[in-house]
Amino acid sequence: YTKMNSDDLYAGRLDLMTEEDKEEWYHEPSSETIPTLTENLKDWLILTHHPIPDSHDKEEFLLRKPALGATPELLIEAKQHYLLLPPVQQRIMFKSIRHKMLRQLISCSGASTMEEHLDILRKEMESGVPSPIPDWYTFSSRKMGPRAFGFYECENRECRNTETVEKQFDRCAKCKLAYYCCRECQVEDWKARHKKACKYGREQRNKIKKAANFMQMFMG
Repeated sequence: YTKMNSDDLYAGRLDLMTEEDKEEWYHEPSSETIPTLTENLKDWLILTHHPIPDSHDKEEFLLRKPALGATPELLIEAKQHYLLLPPVQQRIMFKSIRHKMLRQLISCSGASTMEEHLDILRKEMESGVPSPIPDWYTFSSRKMGPRAFGFYECENRECRNTETVEKQFDRCAKCKLAYYCCRECQVEDWKARHKKACKYGREQRNKIKKAANFMQMFMG
């Protein structure tokens, strides 16, 4: 399974990274005095199987637990542990939870702090009902190569919008990897960094797509 996104565009591109991006890029887990994730959080976010919202896992995904299966105790642990971490690890933990939420169609549009993300999960957990699936959402049937699943967030660094039940984002027509909530954000990100990575992203996406189609042909 391959979900290509903007991380593939900017990974290792030091010329397009902020100082915080570089700090995260060079961060070594072995250097941590306190682990970024506790064993409980690692089990929840990484080791526990969460069905992918695609056609292959659709039936299982429709039966998913609310809030990624979180418990009140787990959300409290996440909040308390986050406060103990140095800034670089806080950002890594923040992104881990945000990405997992979006992958599971839990919108966090406008949320910019860990507390706001955990509050979204808490409310969903208390409701006892998973976030609704948008009418516009398509369960991808692709088995290999570039695939789209889950919600996307706006690639403008200054924007915290994500896709929602009501709103699907447009993507860059050339590389088809960067998503934007509005035209203004796309123009701003193009000037800031995307124009330097778009061509490469398009070429890599096409290579992966061709390789996947070739493999699929032999696998039937």
